[in-house]
Amino acid sequence: MNLLRLWKSWRATKAARVTQERVMLDAALCAPSCTLAACFAGDRATVRQLQCTKADAMRLRSLGVYEGAKVGIVDRRNGVLLDVCGSRLALDATMAGAIVVDPTPA
Repeated sequence: MNLLRLWKSWRATKAARVTQERVMLDAALCAPSCTLAACFAGDRATVRQLQCTKADAMRLRSLGVYEGAKVGIVDRRNGVLLDVCGSRLALDATMAGAIVVDPTPA
């Protein structure tokens, strides 16, 4: 019985610490604007600027990633998986680092 209580206490402490670290990272990385590479899975953001080559920017715009577009970060395992206009779009870390976004509250 004591072992179960100890484990629950440890798990609650760990969850609180992870939540606190995420809040601190959000404040540091995504204050007014940041790149897609700095956002977490589950976050929503509005695209502010595309800082990539002209050809890459044109391709992204044709796929729905343009200034003012609302995107959601679905996954961050290997690059970034975005939800754009109901479709999913995978970007590598370099391309995600070239897209500046404003995080929107969930």
